[in-house]
Amino acid sequence: MLLSFLHPPSLNHPSDRLASINAGVIFYTAVGRMCTIFRKAQAIYRWQEGRNLWSNIQSTVRSFMRLSSSVLEVNSHFENEKAIEEFVGLILAFPVALKYHLRENQNKGLDELDLQVLLPKGYLASLKKTFPSRVRFESTSPDPSQPPSRTSSLQSSQENDKNKELNEEKPSTTVKNVDSDVPDSSINRQQPASNATNEVEKQHQQLNDKENDELLSVPQSVLSNSRPRNIPLSVLRLLQVYLNGFYNNRPEKAKDQTKTHIDTALYVNLTGYVKEMTSWLTEAEKIRDTWVLLFGGEDKLKMKHDNMVKEAQDIGGVPSSISRDALGNGLANKPSYSFKPTPNTVNNLFQRDIEQPTANMQVVEDVEERDGIRLSWNVWPSSRIEATRTVVPISALYVPFKEREDLPPVLYEPVTCKSCRSILNPYCQIDVRGKLWICPFCLSRNAFPPHYKDISNTNLPAELLPKYTTIEYTLSRPVQVPPIFLFVVDTCLDAEDFQALKETITLGLSLLPPNALVGLITFGTMTQVHEIGFNTCPKSYVFRGTKDYSPGQISSMLGITPRSTTLPSQQQQRPGQLHGAARFLQPVQDAEFQLTSILDNLSRDPWPVPSDKRSFRCTGAALSVAVGILENSFPNSGARIMTFVGGPATEGPGMVVSNELKEPIRSHHDIERDSVKHFKRATRFYESLSKRASSNGHVVDIYAGCLDQIGLLEMKSLPNLTNGALVLSDSFATLIFKQSFQRLFEKDEFGNLKMGFNATMDVQTSKELKVSGAIGHLTSAQKKSACVGETEIGVGQTSAWKIGSINPRTTLGVYFEVVSPPGQPVQQNQRGLIQFITHYQSSSGQYKLRVTTIARNFADAGSPAIAGSFDQEAAAVLMARIAVFKAEIDDSPDVLRWLDRMLIRLCQKFADYHKEDPTSFRLSENFGIYPQFMFHLRRSQFLQVFNNSPDETAFYRHILNEEDVNNSLVMIQPTLMSFSLDGPPQPVLLDSVSIKNDVILLLDTFFHILIWHGETIAQWRKANYQDQEGYENFKELLTLPTNDAQDLLADRFPIPRYVVCDQGGSQARFLLSKLNPSTTHMSGGIYGSQNAAGQAIFTDDVSLQVFMEHLKRLAVGASTS
Repeated sequence: MLLSFLHPPSLNHPSDRLASINAGVIFYTAVGRMCTIFRKAQAIYRWQEGRNLWSNIQSTVRSFMRLSSSVLEVNSHFENEKAIEEFVGLILAFPVALKYHLRENQNKGLDELDLQVLLPKGYLASLKKTFPSRVRFESTSPDPSQPPSRTSSLQSSQENDKNKELNEEKPSTTVKNVDSDVPDSSINRQQPASNATNEVEKQHQQLNDKENDELLSVPQSVLSNSRPRNIPLSVLRLLQVYLNGFYNNRPEKAKDQTKTHIDTALYVNLTGYVKEMTSWLTEAEKIRDTWVLLFGGEDKLKMKHDNMVKEAQDIGGVPSSISRDALGNGLANKPSYSFKPTPNTVNNLFQRDIEQPTANMQVVEDVEERDGIRLSWNVWPSSRIEATRTVVPISALYVPFKEREDLPPVLYEPVTCKSCRSILNPYCQIDVRGKLWICPFCLSRNAFPPHYKDISNTNLPAELLPKYTTIEYTLSRPVQVPPIFLFVVDTCLDAEDFQALKETITLGLSLLPPNALVGLITFGTMTQVHEIGFNTCPKSYVFRGTKDYSPGQISSMLGITPRSTTLPSQQQQRPGQLHGAARFLQPVQDAEFQLTSILDNLSRDPWPVPSDKRSFRCTGAALSVAVGILENSFPNSGARIMTFVGGPATEGPGMVVSNELKEPIRSHHDIERDSVKHFKRATRFYESLSKRASSNGHVVDIYAGCLDQIGLLEMKSLPNLTNGALVLSDSFATLIFKQSFQRLFEKDEFGNLKMGFNATMDVQTSKELKVSGAIGHLTSAQKKSACVGETEIGVGQTSAWKIGSINPRTTLGVYFEVVSPPGQPVQQNQRGLIQFITHYQSSSGQYKLRVTTIARNFADAGSPAIAGSFDQEAAAVLMARIAVFKAEIDDSPDVLRWLDRMLIRLCQKFADYHKEDPTSFRLSENFGIYPQFMFHLRRSQFLQVFNNSPDETAFYRHILNEEDVNNSLVMIQPTLMSFSLDGPPQPVLLDSVSIKNDVILLLDTFFHILIWHGETIAQWRKANYQDQEGYENFKELLTLPTNDAQDLLADRFPIPRYVVCDQGGSQARFLLSKLNPSTTHMSGGIYGSQNAAGQAIFTDDVSLQVFMEHLKRLAVGASTS
């Protein structure tokens, strides 16, 4: 029939004509039905698309409201409650305004009561005024180089009162809107509100009333027309203004909570919601303006698009194809409206949709303040080969005991994944209807426990809020044993030192928690374990100092068996009734008097010491007994063995040197020649002790008070593997020891010690990453999980570690490698996740679990995002830890060569240069200081053992592996401040050119705080000009560096050595040894130049300038001859 209609035969007969007409009717009917069905299907599809979009808008608005309310209520202040109320109203106004906008009722929308009650009154009032009147509070247009302007609600009340007074002085006039083609209604500012006849007019009249005239100081682009054509977009732009105001209100100090504010990370997250709502607006307009047509319609669609462009231009928007880097959720190659970027819009490294984040130091520092973590790379290579080519491994410096005052109390058990045991975090996908969540690490589905039955989009637990990527759980299981402090005291001391040590320990007893268990062991020629539970008279058990006792022998001799290790609080406190360890470890509140009496009556070791011999000191035997008591009595409990040593061990196990003074204690040169008699045997003994202590969660602290070495190199495994404190001082009577000892017992606002005991740290990674190892004061927990990688860096082949003790300074370096599963290459912008789970016993008697979860994007090889995300400060510290770890095993020259190779490879990879042209060598800002860090690391005491004893080298390396990024950088490259009469104090180069006669220099090496006076300043000071009238400025100049030095000493552990010297003095060597020798005794000639800047330094070391020249040549492949 269709063929006959398309090719009809001759229609000579009337019946043929009728048949042809019937066929045509049937054909057109069929085609019409097909078109109707097709259009109906398209309409249903379009309706379903709009319904899904509206559901997304509702979900986004709820999430925006939830996050904004939780943040602003915590950080709110009563003066800014109105600003918060207006901000929340604007969030709710967006879907209402969008409803009228999509219904083509733009002009009517502002007259609707449901929209008016949500918009700020100041904004509505501004729409009633002429253009000059509305912007009179903003004299100049917003400058892109200035921070975003704030809302009037964030201004001070004084400014608002002043504006009101100015408005009252102006005469009542009737004005016309000069921006609009339609004249605006007359505005009589003194017209009473009673003239209104209906609800809407009353609202308008109240807005026009003088008392309610609160104009908003916003950019002109927001208020360029009295009646904006795109009300929802105006609402979004106004939301951005409020966010900018809250962000600019950030307090200067962390403890300043008197302003309503949001930090950088939250600012970017909230701005992301605004951008997401902008994309929903674009999608909604696209659905509305796309016609359901069968044929044609392109011209009408183009006309609609032109109208959209015109609307955007009228309200100040910019229609463009916006990259995801600019908007985060923008739609490429589609017309969309965006806010013009402001200087305070920071590309958050952790936003899900950002492709090219940069290592913005403000963002990095905010993340460190919130999560206690710094990464070497904040965007990760997507393949193993590319990760190897970046030279510096993907690694993190993590502070598990980071102090945070804003963490909410979480008093329930964490929710863990049934497959990989990771913990619920903000990166998990949740199904509130099905009460399910998807683990982002193994992608398995898990059900929420019963107590999560009330979870909803508006009622989420703290661990799912984006603000709490770090959260701490207080577990319900109570701690059975309180913290234990076992004092091991050396009695072979001078009378002055011995008395000072006893007084310091007595003072330390008052700093301990009342329920803490304390014990006392003294050692000299013999080891004595004091039974402080026996009150009748002093009683102690004596062990021979020359014998190594096994744990079984110690427990049997002291009567300590697993069945008798009952807590003292569970026994009757009467003489003769205590059993087992309770006789030797008593609560402070019960044993303080008895222990103080024992310390007061304690005498020095009575064994006579000839003048040509050292004291017999059985340090190893005493530590063996202490470790044996604790591992037999309280295994896997929080305990500290606090050892006070005044000299080297000269007898028994762990002996370092004989008691003959004619035998000198070993040096670095002796160790290199392998000519030390006791070194290897003593090292093995102390390593075995440290493994026993660390496996039970016990800590060994070492406090040395001696001018000579005490054998710390052999004993270093004790504090290194248990994360114990290590303090070197010349005497126990010095302030370095006393203040460092007291600072260990710092307490928080609740009176609890700032330390955790018996900690374990577990690391979970997504499938693209594996754990290579960790470097810090920890030991392996021998956990072979799926997260363990093949490459081993530091303590590897495990994903969990034991840490005897943690404090706010404890910083651990964790190293990772990128692995691509077979057939599953990592996609561009795919996220990798890392979760740190730290379990520890707090001094308050509770078990706590701290969880930190981070996510970073992957990028393809050669992407500029990888280079832009490099954190050179964290990378320098992480590479320094690897170098120190290698220095413990390899020779120093080999480590220096390895460090040089890594630096050259990094520069070859990321520097800009022409082959064999050193003058073209350029490093970007992210890499500019890294070679300088490596130069100072090569010259530091961590890798150069010259002029340092083995004990000092062990001490310096121990502290480097303990501190965070900032303190570690001070150790690697010290800071130098200059004070002069010519201007305010300023930092100067760590260079010999900074040496001047008329300045005062303040050097901070972390271990030394040195004040250096130039020759002229020293002469004036010796002439006492500072005490004469008229020289007050000189007196102030002398006090300024002293005050700054006191600030540096205030929060540092251990207390650094404080040195004050003059130019040319002997102690000035501490300064000269740290300076870059740009001016040496060979500068300008064989005898030096008389006109050279700064002071000449007598050294054969190369300067930073020469180092950089050689680095450039080697990096570009030029000849170095």
